[in-house]
Amino acid sequence: MPQPLIGRRKVALLAKGVAGRARRGIRPPKLGFPYAAPPVPASVEILDDNSNIGANYDTEWARRPSARIARSAIVETILRPWISVIAKPDRQGYDQLRSLDPKQHALFVANHHSHLDTSLLLTSIPLPWRHKLVV
Repeated sequence: MPQPLIGRRKVALLAKGVAGRARRGIRPPKLGFPYAAPPVPASVEILDDNSNIGANYDTEWARRPSARIARSAIVETILRPWISVIAKPDRQGYDQLRSLDPKQHALFVANHHSHLDTSLLLTSIPLPWRHKLVV
């Protein structure tokens, strides 16, 4: 039987050394900008963040009766005729919704077939839910 050129113990020690060097060579990525706040020069004064956009955006006005009336008017006078010119939707399954309590919440989902999905949903959803949608 032929003898190995290097003993098993030497092979194990060599492998351990190579693995250690390889591990030392791998550095975790530094998650700087844009994943962290950008560096600010020392000469710049940092202002307090009193942002009113994003999660801090004021949406209270959107739930006022005047805003709801304006949305309803836009959907019924502009959006509905516009959709009927652009598309001829085949609305089916309204009978399935009769068993739902109009005061309960319901989830209506578009199939994302086109950019008209939002407009089609706003004009196709039955009246108990149509003017209480979150889009």
